[in-house]
Amino acid sequence: MSRPLPQVIRTIAIVEAGKGLIALCASAGLLLARKDMLGLLGHFFRVLQLDPASHYPRLIAQAAGRVSERDIFVLTLLAWFYALVRGLEAWWLWRQRPWAEWFALGSTAFYLPVEVYEINRAPTWPLLTVFAVNLAIVIYLALVLRSRMLWVHSALARG
Repeated sequence: MSRPLPQVIRTIAIVEAGKGLIALCASAGLLLARKDMLGLLGHFFRVLQLDPASHYPRLIAQAAGRVSERDIFVLTLLAWFYALVRGLEAWWLWRQRPWAEWFALGSTAFYLPVEVYEINRAPTWPLLTVFAVNLAIVIYLALVLRSRMLWVHSALARG
């Protein structure tokens, strides 16, 4: 497995680009909703048929009430940076740059401990799905890179 399958690497590139796109959409939503965050949350709760007085919607509404313009600005910048990193990663993977596999391995593995923590705290199907996809990406890339390193090592040993 020294040479990764191009279709698998391109699938990983699409997943990473999708993560960046989700971050951009979330930041756009933050910017659009910053003037009437609580009104938007109320609408969101009605659409999802959630009781605004129940525990989690109430916590979300309380947290949203404490969000300042500066907080939204910082979160938006962080989301744009995240989207930029994911977009570049996707582009490099799509173009099959070998070092992009190392970058993707590190940047995807970086979030696994946080995902495990969140799953242990409150497991949900979306969290489990994200974790499973990210874990599959990390395992695949680790196997590809390990195989490539073993191949190079054996080629150097043969002289």
